[in-house]
Amino acid sequence: MYGRTAVRPYIKILIAQIGVNSITPNLVMFYNHRNFFIIPFFSFLCGVSSAEIDRVYLVPFSHLDVGYTAPVDSIEILQNSYLDSVIEFIKQTEGWPEGSRFKWTIECWWVLENYIRDRTPEEVSNLISHINAGDIEIGAFYANLFTELSGPEELIRSIKPPLGIKPKTGMIDDVPGYTWLIPEILAGTDVSYLSVAPNSVLSDFFQETELPRPFFWKGADGSRVLVWYCTDTLWAYLEGATLGFFSSYENVANNLPQLLNRLESEGYPYSAIHICCVTGDNGPPSLKACEIAAQWNENHNSPKIIVSTNSAFFEYMMENHESEMETYSGDAPGWWTFIISSCAREGVENMALIDIIPKVEIVSSLATISNENFDYPQDIWDLYRGSLLFSEHTFGAWNIEDSPEMWGDKVSWLTGSLAKSDTLINDALHSISGKIASFESSVAVFNTLPLRRDDIASIGLGLLNITDSLLIVIDVESGDTVPSQVEGDTLYFLASSVPPLGYRTYRIVESPKICGQKDSLQNSFYRVEIDPLTGGISSIYDIEEGTELVGTGEPLAKYVYNGNQGPTSVEIIHGESGPLFESLVIDMGAPGSRGVRSQVILYKHVKKLEINITIDKKESVPPMESIHFPFHFASLGDVFYYIPSGMVNLYDDELSGFRTLHYAVQHCVAVLGDGMNCVLASNAPLFRFLTDSPSFDCIVHFASQGGLYRASTGLITFRFGITSGEDLSPDRFAYSFSNPLITLPVSSGSGSLPEGGYSFINIEPDFMRLLTLKKADDGYGLILRLKNPKDESAFLRINCGFNLNSAYLTTILEEKIQSLIVDSNSIEFPVSPHLISTVRLIPSSTDEASGVSWLKVFPNPALGEVYFSSELPGQMEVDIFDIGGRLTCSISGENPRWLLTDNQGREVPSGIYFYRAKTGLIEKTGKVVIIGRR
Repeated sequence: MYGRTAVRPYIKILIAQIGVNSITPNLVMFYNHRNFFIIPFFSFLCGVSSAEIDRVYLVPFSHLDVGYTAPVDSIEILQNSYLDSVIEFIKQTEGWPEGSRFKWTIECWWVLENYIRDRTPEEVSNLISHINAGDIEIGAFYANLFTELSGPEELIRSIKPPLGIKPKTGMIDDVPGYTWLIPEILAGTDVSYLSVAPNSVLSDFFQETELPRPFFWKGADGSRVLVWYCTDTLWAYLEGATLGFFSSYENVANNLPQLLNRLESEGYPYSAIHICCVTGDNGPPSLKACEIAAQWNENHNSPKIIVSTNSAFFEYMMENHESEMETYSGDAPGWWTFIISSCAREGVENMALIDIIPKVEIVSSLATISNENFDYPQDIWDLYRGSLLFSEHTFGAWNIEDSPEMWGDKVSWLTGSLAKSDTLINDALHSISGKIASFESSVAVFNTLPLRRDDIASIGLGLLNITDSLLIVIDVESGDTVPSQVEGDTLYFLASSVPPLGYRTYRIVESPKICGQKDSLQNSFYRVEIDPLTGGISSIYDIEEGTELVGTGEPLAKYVYNGNQGPTSVEIIHGESGPLFESLVIDMGAPGSRGVRSQVILYKHVKKLEINITIDKKESVPPMESIHFPFHFASLGDVFYYIPSGMVNLYDDELSGFRTLHYAVQHCVAVLGDGMNCVLASNAPLFRFLTDSPSFDCIVHFASQGGLYRASTGLITFRFGITSGEDLSPDRFAYSFSNPLITLPVSSGSGSLPEGGYSFINIEPDFMRLLTLKKADDGYGLILRLKNPKDESAFLRINCGFNLNSAYLTTILEEKIQSLIVDSNSIEFPVSPHLISTVRLIPSSTDEASGVSWLKVFPNPALGEVYFSSELPGQMEVDIFDIGGRLTCSISGENPRWLLTDNQGREVPSGIYFYRAKTGLIEKTGKVVIIGRR
């Protein structure tokens, strides 16, 4: 214990100097080059004795760091070469004694994706054959993610490897934190196990946790996965190396008994353990562990060392100890989450992507319903890939001075996904607006949420070809004039009863309108006072409830630099008071920035206070710099915050060992109870909770010596929304805040969609959370994915505004579970608490007659030819692609036949091919495997 305790301060000092997640490769290289020091040092930490463990499962893999130890393209080349070596090692050890034959786990399927892209079909087919044989196993996740920084649909997509491969085990290594949605989505995709190896640097998990190993982790919906976390509290996934499995049999013979003795002394009750066997970050495979295992097993009857994949260990534990293992429920907040505050602009952009990418799918799906000629985007996975790679746990290179381009790669993935998403959303909404009937020019307000909304809509005057700001907005359906106001070059207006997943239209006409100026903010909902010394909000008085929201001590949302420095000057500028809202602008001189502007907006028809703070950030000053905004509420209720799985109670819904005090928050924080409920919505990702009371800080910037290269400069805007009341829905407020109504011009003319407003899909009850609405992976209809955020069961009704022929429940992987009865274009079914439900909706124009696939492809695997047989009338067109996405052959006919040749008539080799078959408006994609050819 003395040695382990003494080394931790040294590691923390080193980490502070070179940056988070930079220590491991240095120590790995230290180990690789100087084993003679590491192994004796580790031996010193342990005592010597025996243990009642008769199986030691060694799991070889390469820990994936994307763009950390080398440039990304170099890592792709390395990892591809590792898989080539893995296949050779498997062949080389075929005749070795059982337990010592080489096995391999592909930790994250980013590696597999690249291998499929870069290798020949024959090489990929060979790899797949070893996966099918159980020699190689695929980890369920795309990469080692900061899972709390990813949205729910993003996480679901992260566990869908290519080629229809179904993982058995998820792996997350290095990262000390795991969001509570993980057991739900793993179990929902038939992944029963999770192996984690949390890094102990800047993490107190191992010192504080009371979790046993292994344990069942229960999701909020009641599903569960079996979790193992590593035995080495210092070296994590490098535990196999520290035991000596890549150095010598003698080191293992010395160190392994000591580990078993330690576990026995700690009360470990089971007959098997799991050891990560990794040569280093992005390290190569090695036969050394197999050689040592063979020698050990020859010399020892017990314990046996078994070189294996993850699932072999977990299946043994389930078969022999299932009833003995305990179940725990709760979130596991990340100890490293604070890193997102080191890149303020990118943190805000990443928060936006959580909602924007599913929105691309939603509006594109609605466009396909309204316009049969609309081309659904084929490259949406690229958007998710960019977002996932930003959430991947390596934030730049371990030695940034030598490789500054790696942080640039990470930022480009994020900004590329944002830019492409905006384009796709715009394309889809323009397609829909072009189908709306309108007898004169108007605007359509689109609602991408499954709830009817009263909210503020806005549109730039430039899109209206109007320069005069004297305007009136008229609701087309009711004919009523609605409150509106122009600020700068933007028209704002109140959009009421905007249908769920639909639109409502408005006409805009010119007419005189006068706005005055006021010195204070007050309406029928709130009275707001600004502190002239700090520029923060000293009072928010809820007039309806007769309650003060701001707690004593310090103003809300004031600028705080380096923990105790405030603005150097404050100027309150009186904003305009119009029919829609009142506003104040506070300009501040502030340390660390060229200036700070806070805009406080009080809306008259919606109970909402909005605070927009824009910082013109200077270059960060070493060695450390921080900016935060305090939010100390007067209510004494319980604090809740949102994570990908929904709302959790601060501290209460938490696994042991994850009391980090800084938390990644998605969408909002809520203080509920004590007779007053307050909700704070935000686009900022990181909050620090100070005590059990409703006092917390929004940390928007933190830069230390090792991470200064990530620090944002220039203009960065942070948005906050506040509401309160005895009866309010945090979900409704937060998701509306993060998903504003979208307004587009509508040209006059006839169209197939009604003029006043329309709902494509209406979901009841409207508290259901919409995760996505997308084109089905196989091309059949649409996939609607919803989550029940409540602790109670609900009876779900989905009303379609189009002709619905059939529908059925599916798994997350879109595999059919059961058919649903369609009645008047509606379906109904019960949903249990917190359940994710996936439904396939098949419009009449794209249905198969009996719910059975309209296309049969046989034989598959193929030896000589493949038939494409359709039950639908008309010609079928089939394009066949190789595994690299290159067009191989095109065929057509009523029931076309592929002779396994390319377009030049040449035989194609064995391997995996993909087809895209189309009959009329119906399209299906799939794969064909050719065997038996050289």
